[in-house]
Amino acid sequence: MDADGSNQIRLTTSPGMDRASRWAPDSERIAFETDREGGYDIWLMNADGTTQRPVVRKPGNEREPVWSPDGKRIACTYQHVGDRRSLLITNVEDGSSRVFFAPWGIRYTKISSVSWSPDGQRIAGAFQGGKNAADSARAGLFIIHADGSGHQEIVSRGPCQPRTGGKDNETMTGAGWYSDYSTSQRWVLRSFNGIAWSPDSARIAFSSDMDESGDFYVYTIPADGGDATRLDVTRSAWEQWCAWSP
Repeated sequence: MDADGSNQIRLTTSPGMDRASRWAPDSERIAFETDREGGYDIWLMNADGTTQRPVVRKPGNEREPVWSPDGKRIACTYQHVGDRRSLLITNVEDGSSRVFFAPWGIRYTKISSVSWSPDGQRIAGAFQGGKNAADSARAGLFIIHADGSGHQEIVSRGPCQPRTGGKDNETMTGAGWYSDYSTSQRWVLRSFNGIAWSPDSARIAFSSDMDESGDFYVYTIPADGGDATRLDVTRSAWEQWCAWSP
């Protein structure tokens, strides 16, 4: 639709779920995830909905497509072994692809919230798991160069014991740490999402409940690692999505 809400046009009519649409940098194509053929795949279409075709179609589920700034590649999460999620980068023109953080390598159990830096050099994302079996119960943010080099965990937090949110003297004490609202959980991993790069590719914004209160805040952190800065006015009971001004 137009920016004022007029001229709304329906682009897909498949019987499945079509979602997570992302404009290409040239504004002429749209990538989206769909389960119209069973598992989730990444498809492309023209901006008017024509010429819909798969661009990432593998056994398992491919989700959360993100364009490289030059429009030549798409990064997405890739679930092909159990419930583990890896990072997959695919060349849009020839379909060639490469998997990062495969389950038999670094033992991340989940990759999510993938975000490509504006300069096209690096990819950030959220992880759960760890670099080896003895370090499996962690969550945080990672950075990796688009060629697979320079992997770094810039935020890493261990699990916490579940706690109950609620009120104390009519004041909210926190949202609590129940990822599925089940009080039977013994340990809960912190949440990291809403990752966004600053326009100069120097800093990253993200949303997390890593604060001891259990509440979500928006944080910023240098892309090369360092101390995260909490934006106090962003306190929320729910995760948030971040965006930088141009």
